Amino acid sequence: TATPEFQTLVYTCSDDPFPTSLHWVMFVPNILTLCDAEQQSRWLPLCRDWKMIGCYAQTELGHGSNIRALETTATFLKGGVDGAAEG
Repeated sequence: TATPEFQTLVYTCSDDPFPTSLHWVMFVPNILTLCDAEQQSRWLPLCRDWKMIGCYAQTELGHGSNIRALETTATFLKGGVDGAAEG
């Protein structure tokens, strides 16, 4: 059982009261969408049984890990296939 001090530390360091939420909300879905069947059969049971705990991190120069503040633009290139994304 977590002590009250530990719970306070968790709430202070994170706006997520369950620090393992990223494992289920970001990490596992990326395995499901980016891995083929063979990779999924290897990694998903480990995730399910807590033998592998993952998280998700993304950063962009000038924004740190604040994904909501990412700035991107899309520029249409005439004669291009689908345009081009610029960050």
